[in-house]
Amino acid sequence: MYWGIGLILWVGFVTLYVSKLIASRSNTYIARKSIHILAGGVVALISPFVLSSPLIPLASSYALTLYLVVRGLKGKRYGWFQEEGNYGEIFFTSLRYSAPGLLDFQAPLLGN
Repeated sequence: MYWGIGLILWVGFVTLYVSKLIASRSNTYIARKSIHILAGGVVALISPFVLSSPLIPLASSYALTLYLVVRGLKGKRYGWFQEEGNYGEIFFTSLRYSAPGLLDFQAPLLGN
């Protein structure tokens, strides 16, 4: 449980602070890729070993997707990684832990 909370806080930290710092020194594309690698990649790498179920990453990715969609509909996008008409971050957050995320948990549990 504590790992789940820690991973959720990590994703928030990377999304709201680290990527904003990166965007201030480069561009939106690099900021978005930093989120993919530092948030999505780290969570994907660590979670099968520290969590017993994919429920926390799955639920939190869907919650983040809903949050980003609602902010986008209200016109309050995070400008350092969200672009008008580009829904890549929505697809990434919603699909990362669907089928592939569930499969990630199988290898460590099966000893593969």
